[in-house]
Amino acid sequence: MSRWVVHARAAFEAWHALTAYKGEVEASHLHDWQVEVRIGADALGPEGYALDFHEVRQILV
Repeated sequence: MSRWVVHARAAFEAWHALTAYKGEVEASHLHDWQVEVRIGADALGPEGYALDFHEVRQILV
């Protein structure tokens, strides 16, 4: 088990429509999504942290 764990969460909305659902085109509709990641590290880097939280958030959103 990692000694240090970084948690990051992001929420977003996404529209989509299925174009071949049972032979028909589905109407566009919205979904709300939530993404959460947990990244573990056994040691801190020379800067004093396991990884840059802001870089993780940029990847998520």
